[in-house]
Amino acid sequence: MRLIGPFFGLTPKFLKNHLGIRFTLDNRRSIEELGIRYRPAEQTLIDHYENWLKQKTA
Repeated sequence: MRLIGPFFGLTPKFLKNHLGIRFTLDNRRSIEELGIRYRPAEQTLIDHYENWLKQKTA
């Protein structure tokens, strides 16, 4: 994050104050109650990159 954060407008001070903060996330209820099926992050990133390439060359 320290390397790419500035490309997203994150200042060194912001990164210093916010990196390392841990919190837990739980999507169990959305899966159990709503029946949502999440795609693996790897596949999402691959699809995003492929779509970006298509739009870049169009």
